[in-house]
Amino acid sequence: MAKMFDPISFNGVTLKNRLAVAPMGTIHAEDGGVSPEQRAYLVERAMGGFGLIYPSAHTVTDEYEEPRYSGNFLCNESHAERIKLLADELHQYGSKLAIQLSPGYGRVNVGDPRTTVHASASEVPTFWHPDHKCKSLSVEEIHRLTEKAGKAAKMAKDAGVDILEVHAYGGYMLDQFISKQW
Repeated sequence: MAKMFDPISFNGVTLKNRLAVAPMGTIHAEDGGVSPEQRAYLVERAMGGFGLIYPSAHTVTDEYEEPRYSGNFLCNESHAERIKLLADELHQYGSKLAIQLSPGYGRVNVGDPRTTVHASASEVPTFWHPDHKCKSLSVEEIHRLTEKAGKAAKMAKDAGVDILEVHAYGGYMLDQFISKQW
């Protein structure tokens, strides 16, 4: 049990302890940026002593998804400015900020098929609307997503994010490229 409260270092980052707030969706702003309410919630966790704090995954483009159907977004300077505010506040309490970057939800996006482009690795049914097929991304679109991920990573680093992860699990878009099922 004592190790849980001991510092740990890896890849040049030292956490004050091994307590982490797992990435989860909380109330984000209408444009997908970190909202004041979300920031306040996460800062409370830092004040409570957590060493590592994750907000929800951040989608790197709004080309295929709308914030109202997704988690956070990191695809413009306004999003980056609000991440900087969050990072600065968390750092005041000795906490580190980790962000997962995601190309999107793909087939698990809950958006209405009449107004949402459900994009995926292939033309598969969407999870929430099984009668609707996803748009298969072209090689050019995949390259564009990769570029946007790189830009989002730079914005995150410049905003003071301590750890970046690639969000690639649980049936979300990147997992749809990894699994033969999709």
